[in-house]
Amino acid sequence: TFRHTAAYDALIADYLSKQAGEDNPEKLTLTYDLISSMRYGENSHQKAWFYEDAMPKAYSITQAKQLNGKKLSFNNIRDADAAIRAVREFDGPTVVALKHMNPCGIGQADNI
Repeated sequence: TFRHTAAYDALIADYLSKQAGEDNPEKLTLTYDLISSMRYGENSHQKAWFYEDAMPKAYSITQAKQLNGKKLSFNNIRDADAAIRAVREFDGPTVVALKHMNPCGIGQADNI
């Protein structure tokens, strides 16, 4: 499809721009891949879909695998992503509790 070709071209353009040291390209083309539909968007009456960057960064919510339960909502994914980003700030086993992206507590131990 045309979208596939456009995504391929955008990834090449992004790579070459970075290699050339171009910090502020005249045109910015972003490429994302659909992961799944979500239970709902930011509000329960909204539809939503979950996409990941075509060149994902390590340790992000896009690489997580849901093991059980109903589909995640927009807010569930934002919370999980915020938790991952908070935990990455620490060395060693760490856990974070949060609600609506606000950390309620962070704990660490020598082992899990």
